[in-house]
Amino acid sequence: TDISYPELHVECRSGTYTACAALATAVDNALHGQHDITWSGHRYLTIKGRGDPIKLETDSRNRTIFYQNFEIMKGA
Repeated sequence: TDISYPELHVECRSGTYTACAALATAVDNALHGQHDITWSGHRYLTIKGRGDPIKLETDSRNRTIFYQNFEIMKGA
């Protein structure tokens, strides 16, 4: 079988800490725990978040950035 294990790094950026945390949590809720789904003709067997979203930094425009990494098992 053709199975691959790509990784996904997601960064969320927003003007306030609260808005950015909410956006990062929404991304986590949408992706973490997905299994046996097909998107754009590609089959994903599992998607798991590696921990919770974490604040990365504040950018030069004073926007908060959160990030999270995901492990993926992709089927053929």
